[in-house]
Amino acid sequence: SIMGSYTPIQAMKVHSEKEADNELLELFRSGAEKGNRNNSAFFIARQLKYYGSEKEIALQILKWWNEKNTEPLHEKELEAG
Repeated sequence: SIMGSYTPIQAMKVHSEKEADNELLELFRSGAEKGNRNNSAFFIARQLKYYGSEKEIALQILKWWNEKNTEPLHEKELEAG
């Protein structure tokens, strides 16, 4: 799984909008494993902001994504951003 080795450094290495979109889609499909959840949530939130998503809608999307994680983050962690 791509999420098994995802790091914040990789997020900074995304060079194109298409690569970022592909990463976002993979996160939506697979969720994230413990150890990668916070970085992944940040990446998703950043992408949603880039696309102009309102905060409440972005939070609902993050909650939906969080359910796919092997061990979901606490809802307060998602709301902290």
